[in-house]
Amino acid sequence: MITVYVHFIMHVLDNKSAMFVTQAYTKMVKMYQEEMEKQRKKDEEERKRHREMVQRQKRMLEAAFNGDNDEILAILKEVNHAITALHYEFKLAVVIIYFTNVVQLFISSKIPC
Repeated sequence: MITVYVHFIMHVLDNKSAMFVTQAYTKMVKMYQEEMEKQRKKDEEERKRHREMVQRQKRMLEAAFNGDNDEILAILKEVNHAITALHYEFKLAVVIIYFTNVVQLFISSKIPC
């Protein structure tokens, strides 16, 4: 498909412009593919977290039914660890967003360094 696109562009534009448009199109396709890969990984991670949560719920119900206090404590420790990891990821995301906004504000203010 890209070959057909390149040949069409070559007929409409001169070689230099056609090469620029082709490179831009290729970069756009790569960016789209990277974005889809990120979304796929994010979805996969969310499914994994949900699956782990369901497994912990089942284990907790079994342990409670059987009166296995050690298993209950182990599950609670796992939950605490998972919550701590999510909290860390959230704080990191907030810092990145804040830093990005500061940089954009600095760039838009056109203050010389």
